[in-house]
Amino acid sequence: MCCSWYSHFIFLLFLNFSGSKTSQLLELLYRSGSKAKQFAEGGVVANDVDTSRANMLIHQLQRISTAGMMVVNHHAQYFPTLKAEGEASLGDTNRFYFDKILADVPCTGDGAIRKIPQKWAKWTPRDGISLHGLQLQILMRAVQLAKVGGLILYSTCSINPIEVKIFWE
Repeated sequence: MCCSWYSHFIFLLFLNFSGSKTSQLLELLYRSGSKAKQFAEGGVVANDVDTSRANMLIHQLQRISTAGMMVVNHHAQYFPTLKAEGEASLGDTNRFYFDKILADVPCTGDGAIRKIPQKWAKWTPRDGISLHGLQLQILMRAVQLAKVGGLILYSTCSINPIEVKIFWE
């Protein structure tokens, strides 16, 4: 899929074990933009709370050779507010908002039961409840960082309604 609207948006990714999502998004960004990689107007900020995964992501992305990429190692629910370049001003006038945010939140992984059958033996309803607060905090931070009219994609590999459905009711 190749869509021209990718080429000028700034994306924020709250990641959970995923370098492939970042690579795929960068590929879409540059394939759909201008002919030369260095002239695409958009960019991707990938955030992973785990330092070793963030470092692995950096090494994976070096193969892409792009200037439109930044890897951050921060707790997603406390991701800092970014300020646009220019003079500092009072209020939110120079606050930077993201066009699109992918919140790939930590989850119990019970959606992988078919691939990892031993997960089923250890699964309890409490597992989803234990992560619900963190998932909600990450989603709320994404809402605060998104532009008005922006897009937020909430992603989890869980099939537990506590981790998925409750946000939409």
